[in-house]
Amino acid sequence: MAKKDKHRSKPSSARQLPSLKTVAKAIEAQRSHLAQVQAIVHANANLLHESYRFEAGEADLGYCADVVCDMLGCVMAALEPLTIVPGQDGPPDDPMALAHKIEAPRQQVFHAQAVAQAIENLMQTHQFEEGEANLSVVFSAVVEMMETAISELEPLRLGLPIPQ
Repeated sequence: MAKKDKHRSKPSSARQLPSLKTVAKAIEAQRSHLAQVQAIVHANANLLHESYRFEAGEADLGYCADVVCDMLGCVMAALEPLTIVPGQDGPPDDPMALAHKIEAPRQQVFHAQAVAQAIENLMQTHQFEEGEANLSVVFSAVVEMMETAISELEPLRLGLPIPQ
């Protein structure tokens, strides 16, 4: 029976951590993805400012889109230092601290996604007049693109522990 114990697989808590280089590369890929999302939102915010006619008391969706752009800019800035890899190429010294540094901006993407979702929902209920841009399909795609970033930045998916 002792031989059988020696050959047991290691518990999942002993799994091998990814290298800092691997994590940094994955974060940079998502920063690039979020920059594309931000560019799409910015371009469509300008369209909303130029073509959308507001009813009294109706939300200015162009400004809501500007808020999404600002939030994504903050997320990308927060993630930038995590893309700089030190000279060593090994696992992180403190994987839990790194997971926390990733999770905080990831949570901000949830907030930006909620605002984009609200824009999409409002656009679906609006009666568009001639010359107004119906951008609900665009904002639906933006919400999905943010969902991808949220999933890809999940610390567990990056091979890091779950922040507690």
